[in-house]
Amino acid sequence: MNQLTVAQKTIVDLQEAMESMPALTTNMREYTDHFFAPGIYLRTLFVPKGHVVVSMMHKHKTLNIILKGKASIVTSGGVEIIAEAPFIFTSEPGQKAGYAIENVWYAAIHPNPDDITDIEQLEQLFMALTYKELEVLP
Repeated sequence: MNQLTVAQKTIVDLQEAMESMPALTTNMREYTDHFFAPGIYLRTLFVPKGHVVVSMMHKHKTLNIILKGKASIVTSGGVEIIAEAPFIFTSEPGQKAGYAIENVWYAAIHPNPDDITDIEQLEQLFMALTYKELEVLP
């Protein structure tokens, strides 16, 4: 991948624009919870109605669940979804951007074969900082 797709560039541009507006930016980590079961890491996020969220960049396919609420979502692969709970979908490696039409409770499921519980370590395993990092995945 030598250059970003239109969807990837749009999400990156949105993220950069949001980061330049600190008064309007919320640290979504305050709304994130983590759950563990043998071989599984489940990360949930509460997104208040009217908020826009840009996800972290996932290195692998991710199983996503809208547990509650309704959201408009676009993936870096260009998939556009209006998701109303209960709603389950798989996303390709990359990012997602979403707008909470209603309060949303979202979950992402990641494999965790080593049963790691350190969040920073899990983020290093599953999250990329740039799209270029996604090129090296098997």
